[in-house]
Amino acid sequence: MKNSITYTVAFLMLFAISCNKEKIEIDEYWGEASATKNDTHWTSYPSGGISNLDDRLFVSCNTYSKEGYHREQLLMYSIPMEVNDYVISKSLAKVKYYTLTDDGDVIGDKYYISELDSLSTISITEIDGEEVWGTFSLTLYRDTSRVHDPGVPDTLIFTDGEFHTKILE
Repeated sequence: MKNSITYTVAFLMLFAISCNKEKIEIDEYWGEASATKNDTHWTSYPSGGISNLDDRLFVSCNTYSKEGYHREQLLMYSIPMEVNDYVISKSLAKVKYYTLTDDGDVIGDKYYISELDSLSTISITEIDGEEVWGTFSLTLYRDTSRVHDPGVPDTLIFTDGEFHTKILE
């Protein structure tokens, strides 16, 4: 009887430890990024880089839960590395937005820019060495063919978006 209690306690402790998720470290980032997202102040951890596919700038803006789990990614990519304004639907610049679930490695809902949208823009306002400043204004629509969370809005509107980041290697 004593052995079965010992084994039961040991099993329960092992089970509790194995179910305990470790806090995930926030990916490398540099700078700041913020916007108004659907009338709410939104901040994220940005990072920048040059894509190996097209030698253009990308800026990844990520949010995390208080436990450190990845929850959102706004990815602006294929942006020419020059000071200019880019209308998303009429340029090479692109945008993707995802929600993430579980411990940050499962894609929830996906959002995209409509091909008919002529108001969503990204502007590169300054480049100084490896540092890049810019602004963005985006309207994103949820991919309703694969709804993950019915509680999130079908449309996300980012206004007054700003970022300042560095091209990280």
